[in-house]
Amino acid sequence: SAASDLIGEFNDLYPVGTRVRNAGQAYTTTTGARLLKDHTPVIWVDGRDEPVRLADITLAAHDPANHR
Repeated sequence: SAASDLIGEFNDLYPVGTRVRNAGQAYTTTTGARLLKDHTPVIWVDGRDEPVRLADITLAAHDPANHR
């Protein structure tokens, strides 16, 4: 499925610990991406109790931690 492909690609490219942005805030991923309720690709980040939809994040591109 498209969701599974998106999750696989994200996890291959961005390991746990990648810096991402959501709603203007910077976070660090604490899990790999996975499906929530069998249809929504999500990721968990530090400082948030709820997962964030993968579609709602961007990479913190200028963060040196993302250039390993």
